[in-house]
Amino acid sequence: MKAIRQKLTIWSAMALMALLPLSAIAKVPEWIDSPDKSGFPLWVSAQAAVPEGQLRAEIFPEATLESLERSLDRIKTYRTRTDDNGKLTQSGNTCVVWSVVNSQPALSPRTTLGRFLDASVEVYSGTITDLAQGFLDGFPGTVLEIAVDNSFKDRSKNTPHRIYVHFQYAEIPIGDEVLCARSSRYPDLPTVDQKILVFQRSRTNRPILHAFDVEIVYAGADGKIASPPEFDIPERDITEIEESLLAHR
Repeated sequence: MKAIRQKLTIWSAMALMALLPLSAIAKVPEWIDSPDKSGFPLWVSAQAAVPEGQLRAEIFPEATLESLERSLDRIKTYRTRTDDNGKLTQSGNTCVVWSVVNSQPALSPRTTLGRFLDASVEVYSGTITDLAQGFLDGFPGTVLEIAVDNSFKDRSKNTPHRIYVHFQYAEIPIGDEVLCARSSRYPDLPTVDQKILVFQRSRTNRPILHAFDVEIVYAGADGKIASPPEFDIPERDITEIEESLLAHR
């Protein structure tokens, strides 16, 4: 009877998980150790890095911490700037965007999906199950957790069930300031339960794909397809794009 009860409990849990939305099942980890065993995190969520609005200085390498502090100083200088009469020219929290240089080769203009499928080391389709703001290698951004539905390159049985992708978007309150990151390639941040395509440009053994390692395609807030500006996409939605990729494969 005990074994039967255990099986029923397992089956009940599985049935409950099937009924729950994907976003209720998975979560982006708060902390992932760096592969170089430095003791610093590869990824740390904003919740873990900035408890009660104060930056935990001890979890960042010295050079990264200095860069973050300089950014916060610039934000404060901008926010508290006054005119000749001593009146504030800015009010409230003001974002100063943190930007980094992409080392990946530039895409050719009007790149077709088929051409980029051929050039990518892996292409996944899936659903965003969770997202969290934080710091990847000390850079502010958002990590998307994606439940993989299909792989368009990997024909083995080793396709991961989930992948993590870094997206250049953040608004992280630290003290009186807000540290920001924005992508110049995409109009807005994808959302949970949204379908997404991930084109992986280079191989990596890191548990999170950096924003510079991938290009993504998803439906923007306005319902239109959001993609890199170089992409030439005549398809009207993600389903049509998947069908085109399958036909090309």
